[in-house]
Amino acid sequence: MPAGPDYPHETVFEDQDHVAFLDRWPTVRGKVHVAPKAHIEHVVRDLDEVAYLRLMQVVRLRAAVAARGVLRMPKAPRSV
Repeated sequence: MPAGPDYPHETVFEDQDHVAFLDRWPTVRGKVHVAPKAHIEHVVRDLDEVAYLRLMQVVRLRAAVAARGVLRMPKAPRSV
């Protein structure tokens, strides 16, 4: 977690390997940080391909839906 476990945050999704939480000072409403629970220095360089793709699935399929539910945000319009 940024700044340690005492960092105040609102978790919107968590599984065995990942955590997603709302930004404390968001620049846009609903900004979510998604991170692996394992400590790594660089997400692209230090994760193997399988772990990187799982992280991206969490971003796409879990965190956005969870944040929308917490904030009661409308679904984003789909581009054609």
